[in-house]
Amino acid sequence: MQLTIRDGLKGRGASNIFMPARDVVKQLRNLIIMANMKKKGRLLPIIDSETRWGSSFAMLNRLLTLKDLVVDYAAASPDLRLSDSAWENTEAL
Repeated sequence: MQLTIRDGLKGRGASNIFMPARDVVKQLRNLIIMANMKKKGRLLPIIDSETRWGSSFAMLNRLLTLKDLVVDYAAASPDLRLSDSAWENTEAL
């Protein structure tokens, strides 16, 4: 089932969506950022397992939930910046 989903997503250019999102989530999992998020009572980012679609969906869904926080942190750290088109593509997927 996982391979079928991956093959279907390849045709839609999903790797162009997953890679930047995965990079941002990895940066969000920094100890300092995670501690600040815990203090504020925010949900924490989820990193995916590349071989499991369910975890990839959970990662993208949580990233969209944390969009306002990511945009705030991106002002100070360019590693956390996603373009407007990347956000739109993530929402569309």
